[in-house]
Amino acid sequence: TLVNAGLAAVMAGVCVSSVRQLPNEFGSSEPGSLLFGLMHLTIAISAAAASAGIIRRARWTSWAVGLCGTAAVGLVMAQPLYTPMDPDAQQSIWLGAGLIGVVAAIVWWLARRLRRLHETS
Repeated sequence: TLVNAGLAAVMAGVCVSSVRQLPNEFGSSEPGSLLFGLMHLTIAISAAAASAGIIRRARWTSWAVGLCGTAAVGLVMAQPLYTPMDPDAQQSIWLGAGLIGVVAAIVWWLARRLRRLHETS
């Protein structure tokens, strides 16, 4: 369906975005770059799995979406640990992490719902 294709495309875009960050993070000697690189790698792998799972309507798709969303929230929330910032900027980081979490929860729910609809049809 169109919804499946759209969700798969979104997850593929998340994967590509994280893959593009890998050379920057793994090639850097900045504090936290290894952690950020591992988080981007986790996001990339789980987003690719989620994209494929959405297309195939696999049972494990929601788990891949959940892992991707959790890693993305963790990545954003870890920023203030390694980058000094003023309280207003930290509030923006927390807001961004919350927004990512809400969007990930919606995609997770949609993936589960689409799978259940497919099983009943």
